Formats: sequence, C-alpha cells, structure tokens
Amino acid sequence: MFSSRQIIKYISPLFVAVVLSIVGVFSVFRPLLEENLIAQKKEGLESLVASFVSTIESLHQLELNGELTREEAQKRALHIVTAVRYGSMGKDYAWISDYQADLIAHPYRPDLVGLNLWDYQDSDGFYVFRQFSVESKNTGNAFIKYNWQYHDDSRRIVPKLSLVQRYEPWQWIIGTGVYLDNLERQIEDLSRTLLIGSWVVLIVILSLFGVSSWQAIVNARKVRASEALLQGVFDQAVQWIAILDLDGKLRRINQTALDWAGVRMSDVVNLWLWDTPWWHGLEDEQARLRKVISAAAKGEMVHFESVHVAPSGPKIIDYHVNPLRGCDGDIINVLVLGNEITDLKKAEEKVVAINKNLEGLVEARTLELQHAKDIAEKASQAKGRFLANMSHEIRTPMNAIIGYLDLILDSSGLDEGVRSNLNIVARASHSLLRILNDVLDISKIESGKMALESGKFNLRHVVDEVSMTFGFDARSKGLSFIVNYSEDLPSYVVGDRVRLLQILANLVGNAVKFTESGCVSICVMPGLEHGHVSFAVTDTGIGIPEDKIQMILEPFAQADVTTTRRYGGTGLGTTIALQLVQLMGGELEIESAVGQGTTFSFVLPMPFPACAAESCADREPYEDDEALVKPKRLFTILMAEDIDENADLARIRLEAEGHTVVRVSNGRKAVEAYQNGSFDVILMDVQMPEMDGREASIAIRKLEGGRRHIPILALTASIMQEDKVMCFDAGMDRVIGKPVNFLFLFSEMEKAVPEGWGREKRDAQVPPRPMPPVSLPSIHGVNVAAGVLVWGDEAAYGRALRSFAAKNKTVVGEIRQWLAAGEDLSAGQKAHALKGVLGNLAFASAYDLAVQLSVEIRKKSVAVEGVLAALEAELALFFEDIAGLEVGREGQSRLEQQDVSHRILPVLRQLLESLDHDDPGEAEPFVAELENMVLPERLRGVADALDAFDFATARHEVLALIAFFEERPER
Repeated sequence: MFSSRQIIKYISPLFVAVVLSIVGVFSVFRPLLEENLIAQKKEGLESLVASFVSTIESLHQLELNGELTREEAQKRALHIVTAVRYGSMGKDYAWISDYQADLIAHPYRPDLVGLNLWDYQDSDGFYVFRQFSVESKNTGNAFIKYNWQYHDDSRRIVPKLSLVQRYEPWQWIIGTGVYLDNLERQIEDLSRTLLIGSWVVLIVILSLFGVSSWQAIVNARKVRASEALLQGVFDQAVQWIAILDLDGKLRRINQTALDWAGVRMSDVVNLWLWDTPWWHGLEDEQARLRKVISAAAKGEMVHFESVHVAPSGPKIIDYHVNPLRGCDGDIINVLVLGNEITDLKKAEEKVVAINKNLEGLVEARTLELQHAKDIAEKASQAKGRFLANMSHEIRTPMNAIIGYLDLILDSSGLDEGVRSNLNIVARASHSLLRILNDVLDISKIESGKMALESGKFNLRHVVDEVSMTFGFDARSKGLSFIVNYSEDLPSYVVGDRVRLLQILANLVGNAVKFTESGCVSICVMPGLEHGHVSFAVTDTGIGIPEDKIQMILEPFAQADVTTTRRYGGTGLGTTIALQLVQLMGGELEIESAVGQGTTFSFVLPMPFPACAAESCADREPYEDDEALVKPKRLFTILMAEDIDENADLARIRLEAEGHTVVRVSNGRKAVEAYQNGSFDVILMDVQMPEMDGREASIAIRKLEGGRRHIPILALTASIMQEDKVMCFDAGMDRVIGKPVNFLFLFSEMEKAVPEGWGREKRDAQVPPRPMPPVSLPSIHGVNVAAGVLVWGDEAAYGRALRSFAAKNKTVVGEIRQWLAAGEDLSAGQKAHALKGVLGNLAFASAYDLAVQLSVEIRKKSVAVEGVLAALEAELALFFEDIAGLEVGREGQSRLEQQDVSHRILPVLRQLLESLDHDDPGEAEPFVAELENMVLPERLRGVADALDAFDFATARHEVLALIAFFEERPER
C-alpha cells in the first residue's frame, strides 16, 4: 500500500498543474480565443468576397466578348450577389456601391439605394461609407469595424465587421460583413466549457491515480504468484533447462536434468557446464560445447545434437543454446535447452524407409498418369488438327463450287428450270460453307489460336451492316426490326471489328430464325464504366426453357432436337458468340421465357479513342467515305515496288490523276533516289529484295537531318497490328493495305503531305478518260470488270494479266522447294508478295488462297500443302485462259497497229528535250503518255535508266525509239 505522504507527493503536482491551466484559460487563452474567432470570420468574409468577384469577373468577360451589354452584365451580377445569405441564421448579406459612396444595391435597405452615403454615420459618429470608399480605393480591400443597426430591428445597434473590395473595371465597391453581437457570448461559453473540462480532468486524474495504485498492489501479488508458478514449471519441465553466465558457469538448472544425471544442485552449481557429469569422458563434445557457449554469449543461436551414455544405454540429446537478453537488450545469460530424441530418431529412420517405398510407388503411378495424359492430349490435338484440316480442305472446293455456280448463274440463256435448280444448289452451298466456317472458328477458339485484332472502327457502321443484312429477312417474315443506337456513344471505338460483327450476326440471325411474329431489336448503349459498350439482342420468338439455357451454349447443341428439323442449323452460332464475347473480355447473359422471347446481352470493353471522328481512321484500312479527303494537289512521288504488275497499276492510277511518279525496284534504290532527287511523298512497299521498306525508311529518316520531313506511306499486303507497329517504328507515317484502294490512297497522300508542297490540281490538267466497254474474255477466277475498273485501262490490265502468267508459272513449285528446305521465311515472303499482286489483278479466288497460305506458313500448319494444292489448281485454270488472251498483234499495242508518227513521235521528241535538264520529274509525264500508246516493254529501257538517274542511257534509248518509229511506214 502507498502511504499518505506518497499520495500527497504524487497528487500535489497534478493539482498545481490543473490550477495553472484554469488560470491560463482566463489570462492567456481567452484573448487568443477572441483573436482566433475574429480571424475565422475574416477568412470566411475573404472567401465569400472572392467568390463574388469571380462571379462578376465572369460576367464582365461576357461583356468583353460582346455576348452581354454592360447593363445586362451588371444587372445579372447585382441579382446574383445580393441574393446570397449566410452567417448565423442566414441574416448576413452583401451590398454594392460606387467609388463616390452612391449605394447601388442593398438587400435589406432598399430605401438607401441610389443615395450618396458619404457622410452616413454609425451610432458612434463613424463615417462608414466614406471609410469604405477611401480604404478600398487606396488598398484594394480592407476590413472595417463599426456599429450598425440590425436589418430586422432598427432599434438594435450592434458591432459589425465588414470587408470591402473594389472592382476596378466597373468602379464598384463590394461590401459584406458579419454581426459581432454574439462574439462575447461565444467566448464566455467556450471559457465556461474549458473551466468545467479542467475540473473534470483533475477528477479523472485523481481517479486514475487511485485505480493505478490499487492495480500496482494487485500486480505485485500476481508477480509473486507467477514466479512461484514459473519455478514449478521450470522444475517439472520434461526438457533439460540450464542457465549459464557468459563464461559458461552453471547458475541454475531444473530438476529434470538433475534427476536424469542423478546429482544434486549443490554438486553442479557454479561449475563450468562442460565439467558437469553429463560430459564426463566426452573430450570432443566438451570442446564443441565451449565454442557453442562462446557463440551464444556473442548473440548467436546454436542447435546441435550429442550422444550421452545413461544407465539404460546411449541417449541422443537435442540441444538449443540461445542468448538471454535483459530489458536494455544486452546479453546477460546463456540458456541451454535439451530434449531426449532417441525414440524420435528411431521413428524417423522407419519413416524414411517407408517414404522411400512410397516414393517408388508414386513415381511409377505418376509415370502411368503422365503417359495417359500425353495420350489424351495427343488425341485432343489430333481431333483439333483433323477438324481444322477437314474444314480447310472442304472449304477450298466449296469456294470453287460457289464460284462456278455464280459464274453459271451470271451467264445468259439458261433455262428457267435449270436456273431454279442451280439457285437451290447455290443456297445449299452457301449454307454448307457457313457451317464449315463455324466449325473452323470453334476449333480455333478451343485450341487457343483465335487471335483478336485491335483497331479503331466506326461502331455505328457495324450495327448498320448487321441491320441491313438481317433486316430484310425479318421484314420478309412480317417482323418489325428495330435498332436503338444511343447518341451518347462516340462514332469510333477501339476493338476487333470483324469479331464484333460475327457476334452480332450470330445472335441477330438466330433471333430472326426463331421468331415467327412480333419483332427483333438491337440495342447499343454506353456501359456503366467509361470505355465500355452494352449490346442487347431481343426477340419475341419461341423462347428457351430455363433448364435448357446452359445446354444451348454447348457446341452442336440445341434446346430441343425438334428445332433442328424445323429451323435447321448446327447449334454453333450461340456457342461461337459466347466464346468470342468471353475472348473480348465480356460475359454473355441470357434472359428468356418460353413463348415470349429471348434477350442476349453483353458488355465489351471498347475504349473511346481521343480523336475527332474524321481523324480516327488515319492509320486504319479504308472503311467508308467519312475518312476521305478530296485531293487538291499533285505530287512528285517516289514509288518503291519490286513487283512490276503492282508498280504498273499504281503508276497508271497515279499518273491518271496527274501525279509524277518515279519508280524504283527495291529499298536500296529508294534511298539513292531520295538522296539525288526531290520528292513530295514516298510510297514504300514493305517486302522487297536487297533492302526492305522498313530498312529503307530507317535509312531515309537518318539522312533527313535538318532537311524537311518527307511523308512515307507503307504499302503492304499485311495489315496485322504488329506489322503496322513495326512500320510506324521504322518512321513510316501511314500504312495502306494491299490491294490498294486508290481513293483512300489519294486521300491519305493529301493528308500526309504538308501544306505548301506539291502543285495545285486543276481539272484541266487531268482530263477524265471515258471508260470503254470491257472486251476482255472471261478468265477463270478473275473479276474482269472489277479489274478494268481498278486499272482504268483495259489494255494495260490485259498486259498485266499476261505478265503475271508469264512470271508465275512455277511459283507454287518454288514455294514448295523453300518449305522443303526449311526456308519458311522465303516461302512466306513469296506468298505475301503473291497476295498483293492477286488482289490488284482482281483474281479473287486465288487471292483468298494466298491469304490463307500466308497464315498457314506463319503458323507452320500441316494444312499448308492442302492450300498449295488448291492454289496450284486455281492458277492452272487461270494460265489456260490467259494462254488465249491477246492484246493486239504480238509485240504491238492496238494504238501501234492504228497510228504511229503523228502521235507517238512528237511525244518522243518532247521526252528527249526534257532529258536535257537531268530531271526525272520533268520526263515522267511524257513516259506516262507513251505508255498509253506503245507496249511497256518498248519503254522498259527508258524507265530503268530514269529510275537509276542515268540520263545518258535514257537519251540513247529514246533516240533508238525515234529511229524505230521513223522507219516504220504509216498504216
């Protein structure tokens, strides 16, 4: 127990501290409290006036912009500012006067508005408004304290604190304030609260002191009891426990250790541990023990085992030697703990033997399971390969069947009965092809080979495409077809356009198929999260039973087998939609009621690109007319293209517009031409011999230095995202896919070339050429009309077809040889180049096979040979048709057969004269004009010399042509 003197000793300082705190409240804190309250009110007034000034300034800005007159702006400002109420019970307000103290607005004293209050005094004779005017004009703003009557009690005069702020543009003084009549009351209330709180603190402290004193007495009793308990535990513990000093002398040991050795405490205390009976006759162990205790005294924790001889035989003891630290963290003793583990060691040996036996069994079983797993995986892979290969193999002849059916149906003279039967075959063929495509998609998704593209596209156009595709079918069944597209969505989003179209087509197609009456609707809305789009397809069809919903998501399954007989289909459409939605980061949800209809909904992450709609497609393949810019200029163009057919097409289309084209055949020559010439834009093929387009672009960017940045437009048959990124990384400005859409190319050049470059385009410079009727015969796999439309010149198109046939007789064999030699890169490059040429020639069936071939070679697929065989068959039929194609007499164009001297020779002489200036840009228009008059082979020497900037050779070639045509007689 504490004595009364000790209690007084501890309580007296606490009492004095509390008394001093009470005195401090009234002598120090009260003035500080008053000052703090005034400061808070000033801060509030400053913030309020700043908001008034900000509001007035915004209206003044509208006046400066001409959107408001000054009178309108000031009227709005007065209405806003004088309507504000704040302070205690909302009684405080703002007023406005001019610099001469004429009151402009006062919410509670309208009788003063319009009066000059320069000499207005408060109850103490203080000229209030005079002081407002003087202070605000001198300092901009100021706090002023005065007496003012309450606006709702004119007999009540109370102190008030106002802040006045001048507003220079309108020469206004904005004033506001707060009444201070309740300030003293607040201070008194706070002081009283603090005084009561001080007494409460004193009482609490005294109570706590008493409680703590009693707790100390109780704790002392508990400590003594705990020590007795710990001593009992220490002695009864099954472990050996010993406490040593830092030198290794034994200071304390428990009864368990003494009983095991058969000694008393007095026999071992104050002995070094290694001299006790446990260690007699174990010299090596004694030396190790000295080292262990020394290490523990330095802070280490040591664990070791030792063998001791006991009356019952050898015993294995497990020792833990640890440092013991005091309250200050210093090491004061060494603790030794010992456990007999003889039986445990014997048990461990038995467990090790059992484990070895089990490991052998597990290893054998694991090998069996791995073997079974390998067999199952190979079977699954074989199934996937078989499914994919069969889909490919069947789809190739199906394309041929459909192509020939379309060709036959396009011909005239068919008997109506035969045409009707062929139409049935055509519809069945298209249905079968759709099934094959679905099977192929399922196999790709399940094998993880379905890759998503990510690019900007017009979302509304995708929805419109689905609507146009299925809207007619719906309306033909008497259904309403509704599209609800939110105007809150941007025009462009980022995602996989093709896969989204596939999802919507599958879901909408099913909705139309399974609905006999009512309506089908598509709803496209913004998702709850930014950059997400919500889709819903709803019908009023047959509906799906709740217990069948999960079933229809399984491949090749339908809710009811009778639907297959009634509606047809494989049951793959919904499964593909589900898996594509999941692949794109969404979940497909189904709500359905039998006989009432079904809703399929999903939300996809589709980021909104931060660009204007007209610029979003800058680096995307041509989609629609929105992305086009009408060309206004003509350019001098350097074109790098190694394939003659591609180069001829591009030259014809570009020069038909009036552009000047210099063509080179590889990247190295492109770099040389750039160094020696002056061009507005470069059209760069990506895959070329000697130096490809990316390497050439990097070299050109290095050579630019301080020169102007010339736009480089990549022309490539591959528009995979990674390929486009590589083009941009190489310094290219645009990526244009092959086959080239020339309207898009013209637009991209116009956008890419800086203002002020090129020359103005006038309609008179490029007179339109009438499109002659197509006289070329039908050619297998080729859309001749489309090809002539692309090339713009039937003769040039025909020559390109013949040139391609002459150069590619053995192309499939060459690809096979490269593949057999393991040169997949060369084979892929050849397939890639072939793809671009076939597209330009409108050879649609072979183009599709070349695209497929490029993909299969890249994947090292077993389907490569099947695609090669199909491509070889297509080309063989094409070569047969081309063999009979004639473009005028052998070695002459039609114009050469009709006329020579009065049209060809003048142009040749103009070309010869232009070569004197050593400028290929000046010579190119004449070469282009001659290409429409004579066979390109006759101009090859001139074109090659100009490409190499060898003007002497070019002159020699032109003189030879002049001599040739001068010697020929007129027809």
